[in-house]
Amino acid sequence: MGSSGFQKPHAVCVPFPAQGHVNPMMQLAKLLHSKGFHVTFVNTEFNHRRLIRSKGPEFLLLKLKSLSEVPPVSCIVSDGTMSFGIKAAEEFRIPQVQLWTASACSFMGYLSNLWKEDSRCIEWLDNREPNSVVYVNYGSITTMTDQHFKEFAWGLAKSKHSFLWIVRPDVVEGADSVALSEEFFEEIKDRGLLASWCPQQQVLEHPSVGGMAGLREGDRRIEHQMSIARLGRSVEDRTVQIE
Repeated sequence: MGSSGFQKPHAVCVPFPAQGHVNPMMQLAKLLHSKGFHVTFVNTEFNHRRLIRSKGPEFLLLKLKSLSEVPPVSCIVSDGTMSFGIKAAEEFRIPQVQLWTASACSFMGYLSNLWKEDSRCIEWLDNREPNSVVYVNYGSITTMTDQHFKEFAWGLAKSKHSFLWIVRPDVVEGADSVALSEEFFEEIKDRGLLASWCPQQQVLEHPSVGGMAGLREGDRRIEHQMSIARLGRSVEDRTVQIE
């Protein structure tokens, strides 16, 4: 309370900078704002630009600089993986809450809508045989060189498997778009679909999807890890290094 009357509570929201974490924290921030909180949303420049591209400037409804006076911070809401939020709250002697975005299905992949979803994905899967499609998704922040990207693309093409491949426009380092040859698209004709993003939970639950492949980066290498799920026979997971 101050001499001017009631002072808004001030929540600082700190998400982990990945799509499956930013979106739930943004929803929580909106709820807090609707209940009278002043909200500071900690975002990276990379994700801020992505939000603008995906939803437009009007999506950022929380105008954090609209008030001439900002109330003192009264609590910190941090992602469950951002443990430094706990230490910061202890130092300033204010309450701290952790938001855990994981759900039962999150071990298969995070649902996110920061990239515009391509409705063709489900329509295409509807026309595939059960357990016949490999779903390929690098996630929301992984990048690679153009050489690795093209090597992986041709690896998929030569595998002869049907696949749904999520290819973000910014997946190649230093580029805003990706390009593959007409020869590649001729090779995957009738058995491969490329999309910029998809309704991931629906894809993972679709009966035509029999496996999932993704890339993870670490120790200066990129690993291609394929986990076969729901196949009618026992298949061991395999990891192939593609340095």
